[in-house]
Amino acid sequence: MPGAANTLPLGIDNRGTIVGTWGNAAGTYQGFLMTGAGQFVNVNYPGGPEVTGIDGINDRGDLCGYHSASSNGPYKAFIALAQ
Repeated sequence: MPGAANTLPLGIDNRGTIVGTWGNAAGTYQGFLMTGAGQFVNVNYPGGPEVTGIDGINDRGDLCGYHSASSNGPYKAFIALAQ
């Protein structure tokens, strides 16, 4: 992710969409999608938790990941189905 302190790609689909997690210098982590065309999109669990991570994407665009209100956890899993 441009401007990130760190970036961790974790999954890719057959269209070349890459998903993962990026963090800023303040320690806040967000999920991301990077399309095959190179466009970055932030992905955050609704409610604005401090941590959102995207672990995987399938060819329908469904996402799986985790979120937490604190970088210390507890972490909860989620699945976001494509529309």
